[in-house]
Amino acid sequence: MAEIRNKGKTIHTIQNYLSKGGKFYKAEDINKIYGMSTKDARRLIPYIKISKPRSTSGEKLNYEEKSLSNSSNFIHRVDINLADTNAFISLPGIGNKLAARIIKFRDKLRGFYSVEQVRERYNLPDSTFMKIKPMLLLGEPRAKKININTSSVDEMKLHPYLSYNIANAIFQYRKQHGTYQSVEKIKKIVLVSDEIFGKAAPYLTVN
Repeated sequence: MAEIRNKGKTIHTIQNYLSKGGKFYKAEDINKIYGMSTKDARRLIPYIKISKPRSTSGEKLNYEEKSLSNSSNFIHRVDINLADTNAFISLPGIGNKLAARIIKFRDKLRGFYSVEQVRERYNLPDSTFMKIKPMLLLGEPRAKKININTSSVDEMKLHPYLSYNIANAIFQYRKQHGTYQSVEKIKKIVLVSDEIFGKAAPYLTVN
């Protein structure tokens, strides 16, 4: 019974991996599955077939996810605001470290509002980003807002787009001139360039 339960758990883990954007490029990739023992992996590998997707001239490729027991022609678009480490690792050129950095960056940002933000991650080659860009999907934007009328300097400075100096300038301006009536008011602050405002504004609110 224990063996049956373990098999059922492994199948569920594989299905979960696929549903979150995981890919198998070769049979040995079954070792990526959490909880998969080396013994079970070796037993399954001879029965796994991964075929490459085919296309017809002038048509876009259609990818369809099939069960692991059949040939697998699939490519997933990864929702950058929902993807876990495994989903990012499934993308070409993305390993454990880069996947972890992307998620850490997403958490600090409070969510992505643009696919282009992924390319800002440290050590992500532009060539790799251009390769994975068509596979990246921005579902419903999940950026959590920072209230510039109530947040402290320490709270604001944690955001990647707000350095301590900028956070402090926003805070001091609020102390001198009262609460902000709109996010655009921070453009009056010398330190807030058009570039900084463009990046930070989607994360700011006055409500």
